[in-house]
Amino acid sequence: MRFLLLLALLAGVLWFWRSGRAGASRGDPATPPAAQTMIVCAWCQVHVPQSEVLAGKHGKYCCAQHRQQAES
Repeated sequence: MRFLLLLALLAGVLWFWRSGRAGASRGDPATPPAAQTMIVCAWCQVHVPQSEVLAGKHGKYCCAQHRQQAES
């Protein structure tokens, strides 16, 4: 009976020690990417990140096709 109790205690300590080490090795969770300003396409009204916008004569567009259609 003592052997089973000692074995259970050892298993609990080992589990607790390993779970603590696993959390420490993960470190901080990844930081989310910085928020970007969203721009509305003048042709289709889809919201596009500012870094992907194409500027045209009559506004800002989500793709070259919409810019061409708006300016023709």
